[in-house]
Amino acid sequence: MLGNLEIGSLREVDVRSGLPATTSTERLELLDDDEHILSIRIVGGDHRLKVWNPFFLFFFLDMHV
Repeated sequence: MLGNLEIGSLREVDVRSGLPATTSTERLELLDDDEHILSIRIVGGDHRLKVWNPFFLFFFLDMHV
């Protein structure tokens, strides 16, 4: 993690899934603890996909309601 945990922070990730990449650099775009929302954008790495939008938005559901 480069910087504090705030919008614009970068992190370097070793990719271990089936994606055609081994490394990824991700930037935190949105973090809302109250609404349980996290958004990241892929800004670097050795991704081999040519046409894709590297923006991810996650919603976390509270299953203990």
